[in-house]
Amino acid sequence: MKLTTTKLILNVFAAVLILGLSACKKENYPIGTLPSYGKEQVTQFFDDNETPSQKKTINTGSAQTIIADLGTRFTFPENAFVYSNGNPVVGPVDIEIKELYTLDAMIFSNKMTVSGGQYLGSGGELFVEATQNGQRVELAPGKNLVIEVPTTNGLPQMAFFGGEQTANGFDWTPDPTVPLNVVVDTISQSEFYSIITDTLWSWINCDYFANYTGQRTSVEIQVPSGKDPSNTAVFGYVPSINSVFRAGGGTFQNGSFWLKNGYDLPVGLNVYFIGIYYDANKNIEYSLQNATIVNNHVEVLNFSPITKAQLQTLLQSL
Repeated sequence: MKLTTTKLILNVFAAVLILGLSACKKENYPIGTLPSYGKEQVTQFFDDNETPSQKKTINTGSAQTIIADLGTRFTFPENAFVYSNGNPVVGPVDIEIKELYTLDAMIFSNKMTVSGGQYLGSGGELFVEATQNGQRVELAPGKNLVIEVPTTNGLPQMAFFGGEQTANGFDWTPDPTVPLNVVVDTISQSEFYSIITDTLWSWINCDYFANYTGQRTSVEIQVPSGKDPSNTAVFGYVPSINSVFRAGGGTFQNGSFWLKNGYDLPVGLNVYFIGIYYDANKNIEYSLQNATIVNNHVEVLNFSPITKAQLQTLLQSL
């Protein structure tokens, strides 16, 4: 059957209208859900820019101290390692280290200072792993690793946290059985957080719970159209305690990231909001705004192009 000219025009107009409304509609993801993507661009950003590993080698035949690039000291005792079956390790052992002491390192490696939904003040994050011929080895029974983390202002409330991957993502877990103390080098007079552990944790953090009191509020962080959890990450940074956290993609609604449901912030807190957008061609855009939190806080982020080196310098200056 042939359409009349009028019907044809109306049908074309309706199709164009539907397509236009679809293109302009804001994406709305229910709490706790995300759309299905392939390799998310924001995940690719972390893969491309995470803090690189340092490689050191020790010999198990004697006690040794190695010093990482940013001054962290690792002291291994003689015959420190065993394989997973309990057999002793003999000969050279490779030590992989990452030091995350600056805001850019923590953000680029996606290692937030949060434990079980509670904000942490951080004295530095570390990764350390021992292998021989590519096989992971562990500390032998009765052997302790001493780790000394450099600090310029040792805090007595600082404690040991171990990092682990959970069903809900990466998390830090406190372990009060691992001693952490502030020590002073008698020669250089430099301060360190001294950790003595009989377990070779992969991820280690010197932290304390922020324990915020008083009125708290949810925070809405608005981003431009086209920016969403697949290509954009939004962070909060509290410089007073060196705490960094990420607004969860699972709480993205109507073009906004949210901090709520236990991640709300104290009214009156000074916070930097940082947005990072990563496109399919690996170009970076950023947004940086400083704010004092008010009740029912709303922050609007606008993005500009930036290079990785420029972004690192900017984050290090905060």
